[in-house]
Amino acid sequence: MASVIEREEKRKFIEWLLAYNILQDRRITWLLQYMAAHNTLLEEVRFVPDAREAPRLLRLNDAECHVYFQEGLTVAHDAEACYHRLQARPEFPLYIELQAADLFELEAYQTILEGNPYHPERRYLQQGAEAVAAWSLYEKEVKRLKTAIDEALDAGDQSRFERLSSEWQALNKNFNKEWKS
Repeated sequence: MASVIEREEKRKFIEWLLAYNILQDRRITWLLQYMAAHNTLLEEVRFVPDAREAPRLLRLNDAECHVYFQEGLTVAHDAEACYHRLQARPEFPLYIELQAADLFELEAYQTILEGNPYHPERRYLQQGAEAVAAWSLYEKEVKRLKTAIDEALDAGDQSRFERLSSEWQALNKNFNKEWKS
């Protein structure tokens, strides 16, 4: 999944964070400086409000001076280990969750945020939206078929009626099967 935020926007955001000392822990600053200086890595960075369940995530907690990096089953709690993992695999998406006081209230942070497609609530909402879309398409097709069947009956066109009835049955069978799974 490609990032919707341009690389230069991310770089400017990181430079802004560093310039205004939003994040004051030196290890976090060092990691952000490294990211800003490497285009391949920066291209894959996504700032998200909650990095939970992302396959490759980095949580930077300024209040607790804490770095948490996870890539699959590999977990690192120090900036140096995180640096080495980022350096070894810069071409993989990295979901970054920044935890700092009042960060959510800053417009600069809000404009750089992206959604985490792996977040459980997002998947739930996506499934709900897909169900609504499927139901809408189903209702539209039902309406079309009902109208066409009525027209075939009014015209006395038995072959068209039988073809449309088969479509109706197939539509209901397929929809019921998808709906239950």
